[in-house]
Amino acid sequence: MTSRMPESARALAHKRRSAFGFFGGLLSRRSSSEREEIQANNASRLFVDCSMETNLGLHREENEDSIGFQVFTNSDLRRGQGFLAIVADGMGGHVNGKEASRLAVETVMRVYAAGRPRSPRKALELAFKRANAAIVRASGKSGSPKRMGTTCTAISIESGRAIFAHVGDSRLYFWRAGELIQVSSDHTMVSRMVADGLISQEEAERHPDRNVLLRALGVDEHAEPDILSIDRDLSDGDMFCLCSDGLSGLVDASTIARALGEQNTTAACRVLLEAALANGGYDNISVGVIRVQSEDPLRLGRPVKDTRQSQSLGGEEE
Repeated sequence: MTSRMPESARALAHKRRSAFGFFGGLLSRRSSSEREEIQANNASRLFVDCSMETNLGLHREENEDSIGFQVFTNSDLRRGQGFLAIVADGMGGHVNGKEASRLAVETVMRVYAAGRPRSPRKALELAFKRANAAIVRASGKSGSPKRMGTTCTAISIESGRAIFAHVGDSRLYFWRAGELIQVSSDHTMVSRMVADGLISQEEAERHPDRNVLLRALGVDEHAEPDILSIDRDLSDGDMFCLCSDGLSGLVDASTIARALGEQNTTAACRVLLEAALANGGYDNISVGVIRVQSEDPLRLGRPVKDTRQSQSLGGEEE
């Protein structure tokens, strides 16, 4: 299901216009074919560097989070380098939650990889639909009275453009030039109450029902994820933070922004994970830091994974 762009994403689109104003003015004097050629050439020079970590936390017996990412190398340079990263936070008891998040990550990665050459957006839509169906089937076979489910947030980067699919309360943040914006919307009861003006954002952060989800994969026959595009082309130095609520519930936005601005992807993951643990580590913690850059990570000595090497990391205990 394609949803309207949330206010946070609209704000992002508005704030980013000034950054592209001068460049956009230059492009406006060119033909549409020339603009497409310039944009394609710029996109083909962008690479993606990603680091992800998941941790049991300090109070849980098992890690119900799963993470995964893939880097796709395209033979057609006009398409640029492709990328997908996912965080899923399972629910429904230890075994069920772990299985639900694992199924979500593995199914989304597999289905997206098969469909992305034709349309990244449609590939994400189908991937979430198939993941939901897989979890529903597994829940019916589990014999457990608890229905298994999971949050799932995935970001796709293709040809210098980003699309994300999201259901639940895991989060995606976008960072540019020191400014951090949450581009995903939490599908929770308290977020709905804030939107309806019943409580303030400050009250929502302390509300006893702040973790009650309104949407998740696997809890209904028909999933309703948000499928949204970041409004502008990405550029060298742009970053994303993808995380479960085990991190966002304990680490504030200013700390996330500072970590992204001062660290490489590996160090930023480690700093954010340690901050969540230092603040209590009450839940499983998963975080991914993604940087868009003009330099190939391979040439910089950074390891990347291609499609054949990629695998989800579910229930890792560190």
